[in-house]
Amino acid sequence: MIVKASSFKWRSGEHQIRSFSTSSGFKSEFCCQCGCPVPNISSSGDSYWVPAGLLSEPVETEVSAHVYVGSRASWDVGFINDGIPQFDTMPTKKDWLKICG
Repeated sequence: MIVKASSFKWRSGEHQIRSFSTSSGFKSEFCCQCGCPVPNISSSGDSYWVPAGLLSEPVETEVSAHVYVGSRASWDVGFINDGIPQFDTMPTKKDWLKICG
């Protein structure tokens, strides 16, 4: 789930967050107490990636893209004809902006 940075606010626990970075530039943030992934700010600072598994209440949202379909399981075909844009890998920022406005 992608959220605009201006719409994102930590409610608590921000002091528990730790980061891990690789030499390739990949960065991941997680809770130092339980190891759960936590929201990560984009490299541009304009949005957060929020793991949907962290949400405790239903959120009104729509699927705007299917990513990494190039590595989907052969049996995972339920979304193929749903009309939503598909990407074999992570879309470029330009493609995300086109999709999300």
